[in-house]
Amino acid sequence: MRGLVKNKKLGATIIGTIILAATVNFYELLCTLGLPFAFINQLARYSVSDTSASYYFYILLYNIVYVIPLIIIVFVFVFTLGKRKLSEWHGQIMKLISGIMLSSFGLIFLIDYMILENPVTPILLLLFSLTTTAIIAFIWKRFFKIPDGDLLGKNEE
Repeated sequence: MRGLVKNKKLGATIIGTIILAATVNFYELLCTLGLPFAFINQLARYSVSDTSASYYFYILLYNIVYVIPLIIIVFVFVFTLGKRKLSEWHGQIMKLISGIMLSSFGLIFLIDYMILENPVTPILLLLFSLTTTAIIAFIWKRFFKIPDGDLLGKNEE
């Protein structure tokens, strides 16, 4: 991403942006495909016809539960993180959060994937990931002497 921003050639920047967007969307699709499939499965299970009012109600419900929160998340990140420069420390913390969360999902899939049917499970996974990351970051900062400027993004070159 940094290479794209600093690149002076428009063609290379456009091609790089397209490749980066396609890669991100591919990974996002893999991570989020389960909910739409589960939703479609429920519609098929109850034999909801695409001409009935309940079909459109379920589509509206899907958008309220799944699409609108994603839009809100994007806007929050655009308007909050877009105003400040992230340091390398912030990047490492974000990678740690996502790594812990993905590892937790992997363990759940190996142990008993059925607990993911409980709506509380994703919330607990997020809380576990954030708490574990905070503990690791605290220990890392304390024992490896990360300067406070790096934590605030001030020492980024």
